[in-house]
Amino acid sequence: MIITTLDTITSVLAGCTVFAVLGHLMDHMGEQRIEKVAKEGPGIAFVIYAKVIATFDAVPQVSGILCIRVG
Repeated sequence: MIITTLDTITSVLAGCTVFAVLGHLMDHMGEQRIEKVAKEGPGIAFVIYAKVIATFDAVPQVSGILCIRVG
C-alpha cells in the first residue's frame, strides 16, 4: 500500500512539473499552441526540461553552488 501510494504521488508530481515547465516555455516563447513548443512522446520530459533550464538566468550559479556543496 505504501509503495503504491508513493508511486502515485511521484507520478502526479512529475506530471505537474512537466506541464508547468511547458506552460513556462510557452509563455517565454510567446506561443499560444503547444504543438509549436513540444512534440509528443516519452522524451518530452527530458527535451523540454532541458530547454527551460537553459532559459533561466540563475541556473549556472545555482548548479555551481550545488556542485561545490556536494563535492
